Amino acid sequence: MIRPAFTHLARCAVAAAIVINPPARTERKPIISVETRNTAEAFTRRAAGVYAGDAAVARFVARTPGLRSWAGWFKSPAYLKNGHAHTIFAAKFRWTASVVYRRHLLTTSDGGSLALDIVDKVSDETSKDSTGATYVDGAIEEDASPFLLLLSGLGGGSQDTYVRAQAAAAVQRGWKVGVLNMRSCGGSPVTSPRFFSARHGSVEDVRTATAWIRTHVKPTSLCAIGWSNSGTIVCNALSEPDSLIDAACCLAAPLDMPSSSANFERPFHRNVYDRAIGGSLAEKFRTAQHLFVGADGKPTRIPAYFGGDFVADVEKASTACTIRAVDEALTAPCFGFPSVDAYYADASDDQRVKDIGVPLLVLNAADDPIAQYNVKEGIFDAETLAANPNLVVAVTATGGHLGWCDAADPCGPPGWAQNVALDFLEAARETG
Repeated sequence: MIRPAFTHLARCAVAAAIVINPPARTERKPIISVETRNTAEAFTRRAAGVYAGDAAVARFVARTPGLRSWAGWFKSPAYLKNGHAHTIFAAKFRWTASVVYRRHLLTTSDGGSLALDIVDKVSDETSKDSTGATYVDGAIEEDASPFLLLLSGLGGGSQDTYVRAQAAAAVQRGWKVGVLNMRSCGGSPVTSPRFFSARHGSVEDVRTATAWIRTHVKPTSLCAIGWSNSGTIVCNALSEPDSLIDAACCLAAPLDMPSSSANFERPFHRNVYDRAIGGSLAEKFRTAQHLFVGADGKPTRIPAYFGGDFVADVEKASTACTIRAVDEALTAPCFGFPSVDAYYADASDDQRVKDIGVPLLVLNAADDPIAQYNVKEGIFDAETLAANPNLVVAVTATGGHLGWCDAADPCGPPGWAQNVALDFLEAARETG
């Protein structure tokens, strides 16, 4: 039998040995892993999956059912495996909830106007066109519920089917929802000689809207979802310290604008997508053409964004049938760029995403015929993006542009995409 004194001495010796020679520390594995998490090489190929660091996986992806497993992943109808078919089908055959909005007109520092449409009621009826949105007057009401600000794709607004669908889904989950219509969009009046861009001017307009919401509605938190060009605007807004946005999702955004512009030069893209969007922008310009001409009806000098003045190419802007033509005639000179290519290079948000300091989900479809990303080492590559604990990038194999039509209900709302966005934002709120 060992004596107590000897036992005590033995224990002290063991303790001393541990202090002098501590056991080797092994690298801790991620607490949570998800089967959809993919590799850097796969990111270069735009392969389907989630691209994020350990912290973002644990905080966001693990709490988002649609992202964390292949079983919950996006499933496209078999006949919409082509990006063009998916994009056009969603634009023509999607039926979503009709929504009643209360419209509030906000005045910007340059005398411009922004239409902020706050959801008043979601109807049981559905619509596949702009008749699904109606507008009423209403008082401003304080509401401590979390506020979700939606921003539609280029030239769109609160009437768009996918916007109404997202609004309806968010309301059902207890969010207060508003849609910010960029200048001239969604029936927003044009009251100053300035339209929107993908960065300058529009970032300030977003800040005007978020400040108004914080002041008048007083929500507990404020999140945003931006689609396509507005996804770029939201990302650029988040790259600045005073966006007043707590978390956001950027869906189907043209992260590399020079590349997206070059893509529109392809015959099908130019004659289908570019002609439709460019023509819509030209139509919006024509409603405000009088602000860019003098009393003699000729183009006149008007204030430029960064000081000085410029003369818009009124004829080109009013007759444009491409996005690039509108940007050459109006956007680039208004915001002080020597060329439209210089404007696109500056506005591209892929160069800023890695440094964004609030939770952000970037979601794109690999077959999107309009908006794609390109890997840029040290700027927009899997390793660089994974170093940001706030960032999750997800890529689906199919979905087209602003599509993500669900196999279970192709003509209904894009349920998978809208639920993923809401789950991500709710995870951000719960863990913030």
